[in-house]
Amino acid sequence: MAAKPESRSATPPAAPAPAPVNVSVAVGPVSIPSIVDLPQFVVSTGPNQVRIDEYNRWASPLQDNLSRAIAENLVAILGTPRVVRFPQTLATEPDYRVAVEVRTFESMPGKSTALDAVWTVRRAKDGRTHTGRTSARETVAEGGYDALVPAERLRVGLMVADSARANLSLPRIAAYRRRGRLHRASETADATELLHRTKVKPDGNSERIVATLSGGNQQKVLLARWLGVKPSVLLLDEPTQGVDISAKSDVHRLLRETARDTGLAVIVCSTDSIELAELCDRVIVLCRGSIDTELLAPVSADDIERHCLTNAREEVPL
Repeated sequence: MAAKPESRSATPPAAPAPAPVNVSVAVGPVSIPSIVDLPQFVVSTGPNQVRIDEYNRWASPLQDNLSRAIAENLVAILGTPRVVRFPQTLATEPDYRVAVEVRTFESMPGKSTALDAVWTVRRAKDGRTHTGRTSARETVAEGGYDALVPAERLRVGLMVADSARANLSLPRIAAYRRRGRLHRASETADATELLHRTKVKPDGNSERIVATLSGGNQQKVLLARWLGVKPSVLLLDEPTQGVDISAKSDVHRLLRETARDTGLAVIVCSTDSIELAELCDRVIVLCRGSIDTELLAPVSADDIERHCLTNAREEVPL
């Protein structure tokens, strides 16, 4: 999702999907620089200078997020569900092990985000290794975390060079395997249905490359990916941060309809009081990691902010 999505005139053709391979892969360990291995957001403010933001934190450990993204991408690229994350194990020794050392994970509001990683693939049967390096940089048009979100997602959240279909089928790729091959017709039909359901624009074409979509529509693809697995609980962290008003309205409508029609429990973590008031039947205000206040619908954004500000004043020493 982008604060101000850049328009792209060229649409790269989708590459043909590789044939599924019958291999098993273990991903890990994935190491990251100690300076960013924190619950808090760490942003670069200048050469050799960083700032740790105590009031903005990752929903889950950054290291876990990166290893999960790598594993999901390998499932889609290789066409095999036999990919696990370290320290999980397979029933047998994996054919390959992938270790990743992230050397740079830099976020500079108003400028750019950068990722630089060295990876090593080791083949179990003979110990042969292959080492390479991957670097990526995304421009950030505006300051603030709203503008950083799309750049971070493009680096690790989506396979932006691949089709919407490939991104949507990623968590359930095994369901489309038929006698060792992917059943493309079923995969495409399910992807098309999800794109129409989430109103991904401009045309809901499942073969459209994700990089050519606007930031709001890229966010819808991410949401559609996890709705496609039909979970019983959906946990969302800042689900509409940085998207335009139209996309935000679509996401809210989709969440309300899905919860109503399927009984899906949706847990939303958000700093947007208006969003919480519009979406939630219950709003829980946390203080020092514990429940401080529980508000029941109908609740207004002013009610939520008043309780949050009350807690903030109590935290300031006299």
